[in-house]
Amino acid sequence: MRNCLAPMLALPLLLSLAACGGGEPASGGDEARATPLSGRQETADGTASLVLPEGFVKTAYELDGQVTFAAQDALDPLRQVFVTTGDSIADAEAEAIFVADVYVKKGATCHRDRTDTTFGATHSIVDCRWKGKQPTHSVMVALGDTERGAMVLLSAPGRTRADVASFVTPVLDSWTWLD
Repeated sequence: MRNCLAPMLALPLLLSLAACGGGEPASGGDEARATPLSGRQETADGTASLVLPEGFVKTAYELDGQVTFAAQDALDPLRQVFVTTGDSIADAEAEAIFVADVYVKKGATCHRDRTDTTFGATHSIVDCRWKGKQPTHSVMVALGDTERGAMVLLSAPGRTRADVASFVTPVLDSWTWLD
């Protein structure tokens, strides 16, 4: 059984660094940020894969803890995808709640919905809305079962959850577990 607390601290820290422009870039600095991602992408731990929209690049930050994938849109850094993996969907839901708690402390408004259908299938999600000149939603989706889990965090500009569906839905539809 993994120590759940330490890995859960990694994602909010990574997200805070990315949002605030701080932290240490991965070795290669700007080259890491400019690496285009095309086609199906695999998580660093090899447990799953997904397809990103065109124009996404690796983030400039080292992956840490259970964060197994991180990318952002090269032209719109508010469009981001982060993946954490764990032992079960319960772990993924706990990760989403933990991140939402961090986001609320930073000014977001978050809502949990265990039966959301905005993105096609029924998903357990936590949706956090950031106010400002360009309102943004950070949607955390729990995927998996009792044997494996992943929390997929997708952020994009939009006033409502439906506004980000054209970005979120295809990424979730492309999700594949690698066994």
